Amino acid sequence: MAERAVNRKTGARPAAENADASAGIGISVAKGLISGLLAAAAVLFIVSVLAVFYDFSETLINYIIIGVSVVCLFLSGLVSASCAGRNGLILGGLTGAVYTIIIFILRCIVFQNAELSPELIANIAVGGALGALGGIIGINKRSGKRRRRR
Repeated sequence: MAERAVNRKTGARPAAENADASAGIGISVAKGLISGLLAAAAVLFIVSVLAVFYDFSETLINYIIIGVSVVCLFLSGLVSASCAGRNGLILGGLTGAVYTIIIFILRCIVFQNAELSPELIANIAVGGALGALGGIIGINKRSGKRRRRR
């Protein structure tokens, strides 16, 4: 099996290999986003059905939405890092930040108010941090499986 040339000083790989890695990163982030958004949609659909039959206070619904968001941000980072197999912190953080931006765009479309505020920046930062935490766990979970197989 031929080994690809790598620059010993910089560790740079040939351009074709870097392009393959970029495509893999994009696919991993997309898988993480899709899994997180689908999980959030499914759980929130179940909560909305339950809200029809039971009287939930508005405060309780807000807490449920926050909890679902936290879990799904973590999940999206975990899935993206597990799929890529490397760069868990970066991929998870990127996935969490993009997830938060997508939710913001959807909120702007539904409620027709695009308000850029410090709260939005904080939400993106927290989303990135939760995704990064999921990415770290996803990488360690994956590498733990490799260690046990040997």
